[in-house]
Amino acid sequence: MLFHITLTHDIDNCPGFDDDLRNRAMQAYAGLDDVAAEYGVVIRDHYNAAPDHVEFIVAEAPSNMALAMFFTAALPYKVEFDSKVVTDRAGMTSLMESMPPPT
Repeated sequence: MLFHITLTHDIDNCPGFDDDLRNRAMQAYAGLDDVAAEYGVVIRDHYNAAPDHVEFIVAEAPSNMALAMFFTAALPYKVEFDSKVVTDRAGMTSLMESMPPPT
């Protein structure tokens, strides 16, 4: 499944305000794809929206639980996340082509 994920963290868990946490986050980011693979997660895109303490990720994963386990294992700071199953443009085009005409 393809997911759009919104990760949030509070200022007390922000790598931008803690040198040790920043260093650990940088190390974690370097190995993020390897940890993701352990949970069947493939990260397609990853964006940061600082200074809002928000990250946006587009990823493939077998389930929402796989995402939760991945984020818990991979990130050295606490996050909350909201995920939505999404369809890419090719999938939407295919879906629209298969729809019956409106009546």
